[in-house]
Amino acid sequence: MRKVFMMLWIIGLIGGVAGMDTAFGAPVLTGIKIGTGTHPDAGVDISPDGNTYTVKGTGNDIWGTNDSFEFAFIEVSGNFDISCRLANFTTTNTADGWSKAGVMVRQNINTDGASPMAYFVASLHGTPGSANNGLSWATRNTSGTTASASNMAYSLPVYLRMTRTGNIFTAYYSQDGISWTKATGDADMPADYTMVLTDPVYIGLAACPHRETAGSPDLATAEFDHVNIFKPTPEDKKSSVDYGASTLLKWDAVVYPSGFPDWTVYFGAEPNDLTAAVLGTVSDPTREIASPILAANTTYYWRVDATKPMDPNVSRGVWWSFTTKSTKPVITDQPDSTMAALNCPGMFNATARSGDLNDQGPMTFVWKNLAGDTLKTDSNVTTSEFQTGVVGTYYVEVSNSNGTTKSNEVTLSTKALTFINFGTAAPGTGMTFDGASYTLTGSGADIWGTSDGCAFAYLPVTGDGTITARVTNITGNTLDGGWTKAGLMLRESLNANAMELTMVASKAGNPAEEYNRNVFQWRNATGGSTANSASNGNEPPKWLRLVRAGNSYSGYYSNDGVTWTQQGSTQTFTMSANAYVGLAITAHNNASLSTVILDNITSTWPFGWDWKVTTPKVSPLTTEGWVDPSKAATLSWTKSDLGPCGATYTVYASLNPDPTQSPLFTSTTAADEMKFDISANSLPFSKTIYWRVDTNSGGQTVTGTVWSFNTVMQYPVIATHPALITVVDKGAAANLNVVATTATVPFLVPMVKYQWYQVTSGGDVKVGPEGTPIDDGAGNYSCPLALINIQLANEGEYYCVVTNEVGDTSSNKGRVLTHRMVLHYTFEQVVNNVIADQSSSGINATLIEPSGGKGPVYDLVDGGIGLGKAIKLIGPNDPNGAYITTNKKPMELGINGNFPRSVSVWAKAQAFNNGGLFDMGAYVAGQNFCLRTLAGYNNRWRVQYYSMDRDTDVIPSYDEWVHFVLVYDGVYSQLYVNGQLARDVNGNFINYYAELDTQNANNVVIGRYQNDVNRYIGLIDDFRLYNYALTAEDAAQLYLAVKGGTICLPSTYDLDGDCEVNMSDFAILAGQWAQTGIANP
Repeated sequence: MRKVFMMLWIIGLIGGVAGMDTAFGAPVLTGIKIGTGTHPDAGVDISPDGNTYTVKGTGNDIWGTNDSFEFAFIEVSGNFDISCRLANFTTTNTADGWSKAGVMVRQNINTDGASPMAYFVASLHGTPGSANNGLSWATRNTSGTTASASNMAYSLPVYLRMTRTGNIFTAYYSQDGISWTKATGDADMPADYTMVLTDPVYIGLAACPHRETAGSPDLATAEFDHVNIFKPTPEDKKSSVDYGASTLLKWDAVVYPSGFPDWTVYFGAEPNDLTAAVLGTVSDPTREIASPILAANTTYYWRVDATKPMDPNVSRGVWWSFTTKSTKPVITDQPDSTMAALNCPGMFNATARSGDLNDQGPMTFVWKNLAGDTLKTDSNVTTSEFQTGVVGTYYVEVSNSNGTTKSNEVTLSTKALTFINFGTAAPGTGMTFDGASYTLTGSGADIWGTSDGCAFAYLPVTGDGTITARVTNITGNTLDGGWTKAGLMLRESLNANAMELTMVASKAGNPAEEYNRNVFQWRNATGGSTANSASNGNEPPKWLRLVRAGNSYSGYYSNDGVTWTQQGSTQTFTMSANAYVGLAITAHNNASLSTVILDNITSTWPFGWDWKVTTPKVSPLTTEGWVDPSKAATLSWTKSDLGPCGATYTVYASLNPDPTQSPLFTSTTAADEMKFDISANSLPFSKTIYWRVDTNSGGQTVTGTVWSFNTVMQYPVIATHPALITVVDKGAAANLNVVATTATVPFLVPMVKYQWYQVTSGGDVKVGPEGTPIDDGAGNYSCPLALINIQLANEGEYYCVVTNEVGDTSSNKGRVLTHRMVLHYTFEQVVNNVIADQSSSGINATLIEPSGGKGPVYDLVDGGIGLGKAIKLIGPNDPNGAYITTNKKPMELGINGNFPRSVSVWAKAQAFNNGGLFDMGAYVAGQNFCLRTLAGYNNRWRVQYYSMDRDTDVIPSYDEWVHFVLVYDGVYSQLYVNGQLARDVNGNFINYYAELDTQNANNVVIGRYQNDVNRYIGLIDDFRLYNYALTAEDAAQLYLAVKGGTICLPSTYDLDGDCEVNMSDFAILAGQWAQTGIANP
């Protein structure tokens, strides 16, 4: 028997090792203890011939956030392929089956053990005969999250292998080192795992006992030989290698520096050790050899073995492969399997190009079934599609002048469950589906042991989910010990020995037998034994439920589908995320048949279980969402995913919640027609209509869901709401009115009564007696309210409730106000930034700081004009941006739109910077109502109406008190300065037509215009806001009340403004009269 020496091959590390001056067989891997293991014998030993590494590991695990184990490693960069044979493995840990030994890659070898990594290891239990956890493929990603896929069966010795290609890491195992199997993965830990590691990385051999007891640490001892680390060129499994010439086969290697080996290269079209031909032998440092001339459309296999002159030892390589480019068609878009509902067609598509290197001429697509029958042919195309309604397996052959390429085989399956038998079955098994319930007839020895004999109706699913069903009855072979079982099943594959979970019911054949069981059972390893938890229960009907959450599985039963009991405990083991779920039955006898009926099947996995139509729609609808009976309407729906093609649909509609009772109409559509038209005037007004659509196919009818819609509910419709604002003099009357109609058809439902209400802080209060709407003969009903002798207490919001025979409708609210001063701020004090309102409104203002500082910066000073204190604002010099808000919008004060208003205010400007004295309304044309300073012009002020502005020079006004009254009477605007009508900068009186429409966007503010930048600098006092237009006399009196003296008020014929009517005024009048042309003969 020949010894085998260890040879290490690795890309890019030749120079790093060549300088080592050690004997042949000297170690290349370096041992290190990572983590907190304490066993004194831990370490790495190398046999004298260098063939065997004995890695003795200490530590509690390779898992979680950090690791504790022994590692024999080498630093590498780029892609790698590491393999070894685990020849022997022992452990002193007798507590569990999680001692580990195998191959590993790590981002770092920090001794704290915290590193992204991946490993492929064998697990072992220290007690002979005790179960281990098989082979385990696991990772800790760069985010620190661990994942694993375990329980791959093995026996010692076992070969382990890991490859890196870019960012993809893949694991393989073999019992003979020749035939390799890719590791089994799952959703969290796929066989091809993607993880980004930066070069360099550390690869090698690991061992860990999985237990670290203080004072008595365990030791895992693993013997590795046949250790290889390499990378070939062309890369393993590379496709599209050029043909028609030789290619250079290369291998990068790290060798034992004391002696260079010879390299024997095997090459052929199949990886067969018995027939492989020797391509040639080269001696190191040569590590390349030319291949023969390569043919097109061919996969080649090659292997490199290492030998040493005068030494019988051989290091056997692994088989690599590459594929040459094709002159035959290359299918670039393979067809995909699909599912379709009953009687519905499925579509397959394929796209190809004619050859890899050049266009090899026209192609022909021939679609076939699994029996090889030609079903469709498309010529001179690059894309082809095939449609069929027959469930089965299909493929397409694409041909050109150089040959034929066959696509993947794909299947058309029904979205209803697919039926299959496991094991030996008696004749007569099968499944039927009536659109609501499944009937399964099955045979089989049992769902038990290492392999199942049963019937299974399934769908493929992925990930977590829950399936629930009611078992209505079990018949047939129920005398065989009461172990005929039927219910729910989840299994990893469609192999009879697959890992599986079932939650089933059994039924006794003899009423005296206590075999009406609830049974939860599981097989947690492929080909492993089956275990269960069972309890006695009621005979069917009963409800069953099976739940998967990650790798945890639970079974439940219920007698009513409401109250659930878990059967046994939750089971935890690793199973592929891609699995099969469905319904199962076993007769517990190969020669017998049993039948189960299951209904009320629901699942959270993404597929449906019945034919019920979905997405109901009624159109057209009114703006209220009603159907107008005076017009035609349409009911429509959508076929469910499982709904059959060619089905007809029966539509019921009624005033009864059961639409089949006293229906307004019943109708069955044509095949595949999913709408029903309702004629005009066939539905009643003001009703709820219930409707249902049943699905009919193949003699089966599935009852649909009940939906509903409302026809036009003929509540009163308010055609005219009360005015938003009504402003009257104190003591005068206010007349409010609402006009109501009936929706759609005015005369069908007359108005019955109306009642007005006032909104108060204590609740809505009735105003006046209940009234009878006044019909104008055209279906319009007036509902008036006369409020007499309006006083301050009567101010507020009012609305009207109008009633007809169907119901009530409320109008919008209208505000009633009296002509008065609505705001008055004297600024005598500011308490907690609040400025008291001296008017009867009681609307206090607030100093605010939009910049969010420590508090508004302001001062209260004696203004020196007999009004007491004034407030001083410093505008943009205030880092906190303080200004005053009334917290009220124009409508709340009765001054929105073009309603009249007036502002009286004293101002002492200390800067002209566009700062607003006061402002209200949005900043668009015709909405602003503002007075502000104008930057760049000392003593200049602007009436700011946003496109209807007027400027006036008030000299002096810098640091001088000035009294302003800005008036808008609904048509004209006037500005009074110190009691007199002001002139603009062109000499014209500021008394002009203005179309204001002040909206409710912004609060009424003081000390700011438009934004926080345009803040007023100076003093303000005695701010008054009126909801009516002040007269010239009012403006003069407000000024004289402070300053005293007299003011000349202009009269009608004082045209020159000198407060006298004299010849100068007559001359002006005569000139204006002459210009009219009336004086001409």
